[in-house]
Amino acid sequence: MGIRRLSQPRVLMNKLYVLYDAQSDTVLRWYAWLYAQPASFPLEFVPFQASEQVARFGDIERFRAEDGLLAVSDEGAVYAGPGAFIMCLYALPDYQEWAFRLSISSLQANARRVFDLLTTGGKKTSRLMGKLDDEKLLWLLQYQCSASSSGTSDSQRQSINACR
Repeated sequence: MGIRRLSQPRVLMNKLYVLYDAQSDTVLRWYAWLYAQPASFPLEFVPFQASEQVARFGDIERFRAEDGLLAVSDEGAVYAGPGAFIMCLYALPDYQEWAFRLSISSLQANARRVFDLLTTGGKKTSRLMGKLDDEKLLWLLQYQCSASSSGTSDSQRQSINACR
């Protein structure tokens, strides 16, 4: 029996809506980074503060987490917490490996921390962190959080928030 070739590849998602808190400096940095990345499918950004959000997504407020980020597929699947960060990475061809790694490993609970580091350091950080096994990466994430909690500058407060 031979391999059957599909005439068109199956598209898993046509669009991802990214709902974000436009009043958070950290979330605005994430938004700017996501907006600048090439995506496998369109990303539509909707600030939580926009009135259109209520009309388009109905009862979405019940899913809103303190992370300040939600992802909603074009079919209505809602991703909050680690799932929102994983789906945002999945949308970006240069970071899909991170989405897969975070979704199936002990790193899933740390998706926000990894996302924050990637949005700060980009492809270079991605390559460096990608060389680490999960255990070493967990150590790095814990070290980053403990080091950032030792000071109180604005940038350190943002790092501390990423550790939550």
